[in-house]
Order: sequence, then structure tokens, then C-alpha cells
Amino acid sequence: MSEEELKIKTCKQRMYLLKERLKQLNYTNDFNYHQEVLKLYRRYLKNYVQIQNPIPHKNDTRLHYNSNCYFYALDLPIMLLFKDCYEKHSDTSYFWLDIGEIGKCPLESLTLENFWTSFYKDLEYLGIKAYHSTINAPLRYGGFKIAIFLAYGVDYHFARQNSDGMWVQKIGYSDRNNDGAEYHISDDPRSFIKESLPYEYIKTLELVKPTIKLK
Repeated sequence: MSEEELKIKTCKQRMYLLKERLKQLNYTNDFNYHQEVLKLYRRYLKNYVQIQNPIPHKNDTRLHYNSNCYFYALDLPIMLLFKDCYEKHSDTSYFWLDIGEIGKCPLESLTLENFWTSFYKDLEYLGIKAYHSTINAPLRYGGFKIAIFLAYGVDYHFARQNSDGMWVQKIGYSDRNNDGAEYHISDDPRSFIKESLPYEYIKTLELVKPTIKLK
């Protein structure tokens, strides 16, 4: 077994053990229980990105049940096991992860400074590198591109470019069958800007995951 194969095997073992620990969590109160679920999920995602395909595929919508535009853009899944454990003791708590939740730097108010701080904390924790790019620029680092939009003080929005070169945005959360979700496809993500809110195109980045590559 090569060094890379051993690393992949180790990541998969860690992910399995994290899911087993999740099943064994004892409920004390909503806050402590939710924090424990999030802690395990952060660690799960940190291992997940190392064995994931480095470039998103257009047909991977099954990975994004219950996720928003942000998790879709980063190509991160919402695993139903974690979601169900998080929500099973409460009728009002939902496993909706926002910017900064992964890096433990939640977005408190939507200023440009706060947005970038929380966003880059997430990337830092996951080991994802970000490089400045433009909508039409070629990929230079072996990653994939995302486009970022802000309606200052109100909302943010993301789109990503898939392996076929087309830009895709996900609108809204969805149930486990992906009912209610909308996926819009375009050759220019600026066409996604919603008319109902004053979104402004901010930046395009090329993201590179810490994928373990077999030689």
C-alpha cells in the first residue's frame, strides 16, 4: 500500500469512527448536544475533503440535500445522519450551517470584513486554498471556481463552476429528496443575481481542496 493509499484509508477510518461516536452521543440539553454534533461534523468534513473529487461534477446534487448555496458552492455535503441527530431532540432546531460555522467564527453581521473573516476561517479549517480569479479565466491551480455575491447587511449568495465549465447556483434548502431546490445553469454567474435584493458581484475565486492524489 502506497503512502497516499494509507492516508486515504486513514481518512475513511476516521470518518467511520466519527459517525459511530455520533450515534453514541448522550443528550443533556439542546446547546451542549448541538455543539457536540457540530464538533464531530467539522472533523468529518475535514477528512471528507481530502478524499473527495477535487473538481465538482454537475450530477452530484444528491450530495447536497438540505444544503444551501454556500455548501453547494464548496461542494460540501449535509450528511443525513448528522442532520437527523442534530434535529431529533428539538422541533425548532435545524441543521442549517452558515458561513463561519465550520471554522468556529460565525457570521454575526453581514459586513464585507466579517464576511471575509468567517469565510476564510472555514477554508483554513478545511485546508482549502483560495486564489484570485475571474469569471472567464482558465483554471490555473487544478481547482474549481466560485463566484460570490453580497447584499450588504442582508444576504450573501454563491455559485460554482462545475467540471463541464458551466456555472450553477442552488436556490434554497431542500428535503432529503431534494424537493423544492432549484438549480440554475448559466455560462455567466452574474446572470444569477436576484432582482428582489440588491446583490452585488464581489469576486471570483479558484478553490483547491487538499485532496490526496494517488500517484
